[in-house]
Amino acid sequence: MNVEAVLTALLASALIAAVPLTLAAVGEAIGERAGVLNLGLEGILLLAGFAAFWTALRSGQVILGLLAGLLLGAVVGAAFGWCVVRAQADQVVLGLALTLVGAGLSGFLYREAFGSEQPLLGETLGRPLAGTLEIVPVVGPAIFDQKWIVYVTWLIVGLAAALLHRTRFGREVRAVGEAPFAADAVGVSIVRVRLLAATLTGTLTGLGGAALAVAELGLFRPGMTVGLGFVAVAITMLG
Repeated sequence: MNVEAVLTALLASALIAAVPLTLAAVGEAIGERAGVLNLGLEGILLLAGFAAFWTALRSGQVILGLLAGLLLGAVVGAAFGWCVVRAQADQVVLGLALTLVGAGLSGFLYREAFGSEQPLLGETLGRPLAGTLEIVPVVGPAIFDQKWIVYVTWLIVGLAAALLHRTRFGREVRAVGEAPFAADAVGVSIVRVRLLAATLTGTLTGLGGAALAVAELGLFRPGMTVGLGFVAVAITMLG
């Protein structure tokens, strides 16, 4: 057994597998900083995963699939935010309902579209840095022979950190989450900030679900997230 090859494969697999979890956790972190807890990430991941897979399979363009998942996540996130912020719905109950609806609806749509078949996507995304630093054992091939969605995810993590800590919107998000009455007193619109934060949560989670289906697995199966959304929420709470 080639130990180096095994370690390289394990690290490379871990990096691509972390993409949907990372995106969902970053999105949830933004929402929670604004005081919006979304326990429906699991449902968004599944709905976006199906939308991305169906779009990519029908169009032959994986990038369109990613875009479809992202847009669906944004719409669902905005709707969730409106229900919580405007309609004053209980965010815990609504989030759990979203998880149940997302799981059931994505499974129903999959069976309606494909029946008992299991269609697969081929090689889905390019590897822009393939062959770079292969001389470095394990780490070189594992990091640089990745699909570009991995590098986009790392970039999003950095941009999200900068958004929260280096921009006016980020300061408003933290103010609304930590001291909403004080934020309102100085003219910050709590409704606007929380709606935007909830939309960002849905957008990033939708991209994560799309990446899981069309970039990591190349397929969609009902319930394939197996609790990934709840893991993302737990990571955010612990972090």
